[in-house]
Amino acid sequence: MTIWLASLLPYLLLLSLLVALLLIPTLRSLRKEAQQMPVNPFAGTPFENLFQTLQSRAAPRPLVDVTPPHRKLIRAFWLWRQQQRP
Repeated sequence: MTIWLASLLPYLLLLSLLVALLLIPTLRSLRKEAQQMPVNPFAGTPFENLFQTLQSRAAPRPLVDVTPPHRKLIRAFWLWRQQQRP
């Protein structure tokens, strides 16, 4: 059974790569759709005014840099490389 399972591994990896590539446009459209949604989750309900009041009283959230470390390293390398060029 182990040899049979090991022989299927390349096909399973290719299939998962294909599925991942097919999911890219779907996830992009889902992200755009989520960004277009209203910020107030209680819109159209009796709690809408309460939510707006609480949201206006709350302190603004500080921006957090969520760039992955490898992207920061690549960006720093490219900036350094551009500075080295005459």
